[in-house]
Amino acid sequence: VSSCNLDQGQTSAQYRSGSWSSDYEATNVLSSGGRPWHSAYGSGKNVNQWITFDFAQPVRLSAVALSQPNGWNGAEIKKFELRCADYDRGPWTRAAGPFTAKQQKAEQIITFESECDLSRYWRLFMYDNYGYGYITLQHIRFKTAAIVHEGVACPVGTFRDRKS
Repeated sequence: VSSCNLDQGQTSAQYRSGSWSSDYEATNVLSSGGRPWHSAYGSGKNVNQWITFDFAQPVRLSAVALSQPNGWNGAEIKKFELRCADYDRGPWTRAAGPFTAKQQKAEQIITFESECDLSRYWRLFMYDNYGYGYITLQHIRFKTAAIVHEGVACPVGTFRDRKS
């Protein structure tokens, strides 16, 4: 994993609350094409879902960009927040939010002042959706704030995803 890029470990259980199937795994949100991520389907699966992102080194985030998928009316993320931790299993601290995402397909950019200084692990915690039996997300990008960690400057002002 290169400096400030996301790790690709989100398919293991400690990196997400669940998924519909291996075709709709959490790593799907790190690339802009292809299938989205779906939480598992059923009672209670459209609330309190999460995906953890490993940046491989501590970073400070200043914005998140969400792309909701086409054709999944009601499954889009509604209320969410960002959390941070020094370890992949927590403890988790609210970094920003809660926010309300619009029920739209166009990318939504949410800027914020983070309550966390530097964290390696960041969690997208989704409180609920617009009423469907699972939550879904097509793509996510993160914007890092100005930091230098171990002599390596993380790019500022650009969104980060697996391809960056």
